[in-house]
Amino acid sequence: MIAIKKNNHIVAGLLAVLSIASASLCGYLLFRYTRFSHSHSLQAKNEAIEQTRNAAKDLVNYVDILKPIATSIAEQLSNTDFTQAQIDELLRKSKPKEITGVGVAFLPYAFDKNSKLFGRSMVEKDGTVTLVTLEDLYDYTDPKYTWFTEPLKKGAGFVQPYYSQELNTAMAQYGAPIYRTDVNGKKVVIGVAFANQSLLHLQHIIEALFLGNTGYWFILTETGSFLAYPQLKYKSKTIFDIANDLRNPELGEAGKKIMKGESVVFEYENELTGADSWLISSPIGSTPWSVVGVFDQEEFYQDTNVFRHALMLPSLVFLISVIFLLWCIAVVCEKHTILWAILSAVMSVAIFIQIVWVWYAIYNYPYKRDEPNVYRIESKVKLFEYLKNNFPAQATQLDPQYEAMSMQERLLKVVPYKQLVPTGIYINNLQFAEASEIKFSAYFWQRFTRGLHDTLPAGFVFIQTNDATIEQETAMKDRSDNLITYDVFAKLNQFLTYTLYPFDMKSVRIKYWSKTSNENFYFIPDLDSYQLINPRSLPGVDPDVFVPGWTIIGSYFGYQKMPYTTNFGSYKVGDFGVYEELDLSSEAQSFFEIVLRRNLYDALVSDLIPIAVIAVLLFLVLLISGPGIDKYLTAIASIFFATIFAQIRFRSKIPQAQIVYLESLYFILYLIMLVLLIACFLVQNNVKIPYITADNNMVLKMLYWPLLLGSFAIVSFIYLW
Repeated sequence: MIAIKKNNHIVAGLLAVLSIASASLCGYLLFRYTRFSHSHSLQAKNEAIEQTRNAAKDLVNYVDILKPIATSIAEQLSNTDFTQAQIDELLRKSKPKEITGVGVAFLPYAFDKNSKLFGRSMVEKDGTVTLVTLEDLYDYTDPKYTWFTEPLKKGAGFVQPYYSQELNTAMAQYGAPIYRTDVNGKKVVIGVAFANQSLLHLQHIIEALFLGNTGYWFILTETGSFLAYPQLKYKSKTIFDIANDLRNPELGEAGKKIMKGESVVFEYENELTGADSWLISSPIGSTPWSVVGVFDQEEFYQDTNVFRHALMLPSLVFLISVIFLLWCIAVVCEKHTILWAILSAVMSVAIFIQIVWVWYAIYNYPYKRDEPNVYRIESKVKLFEYLKNNFPAQATQLDPQYEAMSMQERLLKVVPYKQLVPTGIYINNLQFAEASEIKFSAYFWQRFTRGLHDTLPAGFVFIQTNDATIEQETAMKDRSDNLITYDVFAKLNQFLTYTLYPFDMKSVRIKYWSKTSNENFYFIPDLDSYQLINPRSLPGVDPDVFVPGWTIIGSYFGYQKMPYTTNFGSYKVGDFGVYEELDLSSEAQSFFEIVLRRNLYDALVSDLIPIAVIAVLLFLVLLISGPGIDKYLTAIASIFFATIFAQIRFRSKIPQAQIVYLESLYFILYLIMLVLLIACFLVQNNVKIPYITADNNMVLKMLYWPLLLGSFAIVSFIYLW
């Protein structure tokens, strides 16, 4: 007896050591995950800060440059008398290609005693530099034209954004007074020299500067208003209006700091996508304005599989630690029914925690497929980088002036390619029809540049269907482009997997191609047609699109290279065999993708409640089991048929013939029913199996919930890993 107790203490000590070691390992793995996540987040934040600073430096070339240009013109006109022709030539030479315009405006009779007003503006409009006579358009001395009156009253500086009548757009401007020395030797203000930048140009510039996937830039003035903003509904508002809309006073305080020219890093739920984001600001040179970048924090967790694994692994070690601890207690303490019940309950709770832990990991870091042949277009820079790297054949077809441009100049000038046609999509209805069928209706458009796309055929086809209606709606022509629009109704065939139900996500990929087989003709997404390209802002998807049971979480354009194993009969035969084969293995297929996530709460509630009820009923049958096998069999049979009907109802939600994650619970229940039946027969026939049939299957009653939940935990770990 003493030896047995001594052995028990040795085993208990070993189990305690293993439990402590497992708990320590769990703690270490959690610490490593937290440190890894934090260091990754910190690195991403630092990169975002550096991007914002670089953007501010780049914007100096387009905004801060206004100051020396306007000042130089004002100084030259203040020191020398210029004729009208000389002023025109001065303005022409003073305007660089980076800004919208330069000009001068004089007070009444200050330039010519015979003319009341004299104002000239050298502006770029529709790609052409034009000299505008301001006095022919309006009386700029009217107090409402602050671009002229502010520099006269306050001196040189940036004025509040205003609406330009000569360009019909909002402008940012720097104005400098022009002086003349009177007969008494006193300097007198006679007019204003200015240099300006259109806000549309600024908006285009910051879109071209942004290198991220799911964020955006805006420019904030010293009054809290926006010089440039990616969505129209906020352009006329201030940062304080957004703070009020979000009920976030801290955002308003951050706005005040930005207005003072401070660099700010602020975490908040951004107003456009609702995602957790960093708001990072940096002053733009000597201007009173700041560039502000909003960066989606989830963008920097690109490889979600790594983070999910790092979070799931500690859950397994945690469960092992609890098993060793409870085993240790069972060895040391006396064997009482109450103790076994307590240990069973604790073990069941621990397993349940581990399952929820795994669910949390898969929900926050969903499974990401490895698709090396797929390239997603989530910004203008990504689009043009892809074209540059994957369409080398186009390089020989570019205009010389375009071929010599840098990537950023191409983005800013928006010069079209000869064989690449901008195509846009706007989805207004979407639904899952059958197992592998998706119905949608949409609005498509194509822009054909005159002189470049004259020989290209209009229209497109869908690769995944033979049931599509494409109706050409309108063909509108403007100065340089032909815009053709289409109404589309289609059923797409796409294989959809439901293995991870209810933690599955769906990617609806709409593949479209030109009607011609000419491999030199491709579509590019018409990104300029969307206010924001951020996938979370759902470009190309109507906000009112509703898919029952699903939430649309992203949309974007992309290209997919298809591994064709045929030359489609396009080859020549010579004396030495086949040559000049058509190789389409590097050709990219255009697509528009919509990403949906299943509404987890609805799925779990509607599917887990029947399973939980069945599991409880089985446990109750096990508790009251005893003499009278007929009643016992009747109860299990009733539960068995109820389980079958519940599974049939569950299967009706799964269009594909796949065994999905949550369905594994039904098979576990069937296995438990079989075990209960075997145990019942053993008891009824007085078959004695040590530790199993003793005390009317007491061990089985104690192990019911740990075995049920443990089996599901194993399945969860395997499926969701």
